[in-house]
Amino acid sequence: MLDKLLGGAHALSRAATWIGGAMMMATAFAVTFDVVVRKVAGFSLEGADELSGYAFAISTAWAFSLGLLQRANVRIDGIYLLAPTGIRAVLDFVALAALSLFLACLLWSGWYMWLDSYQYDARSITSWRTPLAYPQAAWLLGWLWFAVVVVLVFLRCLQAAIQGRLEDVVAVAGVRTLQEEVDAEIRHASDKVLHERQHPRGSN
Repeated sequence: MLDKLLGGAHALSRAATWIGGAMMMATAFAVTFDVVVRKVAGFSLEGADELSGYAFAISTAWAFSLGLLQRANVRIDGIYLLAPTGIRAVLDFVALAALSLFLACLLWSGWYMWLDSYQYDARSITSWRTPLAYPQAAWLLGWLWFAVVVVLVFLRCLQAAIQGRLEDVVAVAGVRTLQEEVDAEIRHASDKVLHERQHPRGSN
């Protein structure tokens, strides 16, 4: 059951990350266009920098969940990788607990920030006068989704620990070893080569 939920969470997180990446690309083009127009025509479209700030905040908030699921989050692993599996599993639980505490504080503060913006109709101090509750809501939902994923990962690790499969705890929430990084890159390269062979460029 938890494996299915984590699979669904991985799919949703990947989709959200792609959408966030598209947002960043769009704002990059908007900022570039604004700079060129300002240089050539002498006027500014205004708002491109504001939109890029919203896009960056929202896309990063939604991307953290995929980073956790793919174990791509940065952790200090000098001692971790030398420790036995049992110690690694304990450290993984400690890391998840610390992350949960951080998220609880952030969501608490973020909720009241959004509530104030909504109740008082707070707007940006720009010519767009953007209602801040809207981008803040998208940002806060990204963090809320990250919290849901953290809970799912914690429950999956707890299930594995109760069943005595500490290696599964490390596999789900632990730091990726150098060999795992190499294997992942090899799989990625192999998939890319296979895709190019099946869909050669210039073919109809």
